Formats: sequence, C-alpha cells, structure tokens
Amino acid sequence: MFQTRMIAPSLTRLAAWLGGVALTVTVALAAAPDPRADEPLSLTETYCDARTVVAATLRHDFAETPRLVRMTGEGMMMELWASELLGTWTVLHHGADGISCIVTSGQDWSEGSDAGTVLDAALAGAVYGA
Repeated sequence: MFQTRMIAPSLTRLAAWLGGVALTVTVALAAAPDPRADEPLSLTETYCDARTVVAATLRHDFAETPRLVRMTGEGMMMELWASELLGTWTVLHHGADGISCIVTSGQDWSEGSDAGTVLDAALAGAVYGA
C-alpha cells in the first residue's frame, strides 16, 4: 500500500529548493481507479460516492455539518447538511448500499434557518419538480 509519509520529506526539500514556496499536497487514494476520472464533471449528472467520502468533502470544502435526517414518503433517506460559515446547504440521498448522492444544494443558509423548511423546499424543487 502507498504510504503518504514516504513522499513528505521529498516534497519538503522540493519546497525549500523552490525558494521557500509553500507547497500543499493533497493525496487522494481510491480503492479502484475511476474510469471517468479524465471526464469533466457535468452539472446535469448527480454526484454519488461512498457516504464517508461525500461527508468528508462537505465538511472540508464547505464547512457543512448534518442538520436533519428524514425518511420521505417514498422511503428515501434524505439528509440536509448546512454551513453558517459559507451560507451553503446540501441535500443528500443515502442508499442502503452505503452510497450517498447529492440531490440538490443552495446558498441561502444562515444562523436560525429552519432545517425542515429548507429540506422541504429543496425536495419540492429537486425531487418533485415543483
């Protein structure tokens, strides 16, 4: 298995050699390569991944945290994540197979927002086409 700590000293020396340029490296390891890795992301396709990967991305990239989990009348497990810091929110669908998919997202979250109201409005627009 690839060890990330093995490359850290080399990267540190490289950064020093470049005149002290700060170098940030993110190493993402996957169990299997994604055959679509070279394809650009599409705004019309749903993003799905392992629940842990989606959760880590929402926490890291958007400072979002879980706010509400609700089962829909159709038996779908939906979860609202949101961030006061960035004012963003994201609705996820969790499948029984451990895969989570982003259903919709928005930018109007603020402290005091009602999670139930935001989730209902998001689902009405994204899932039910209202």
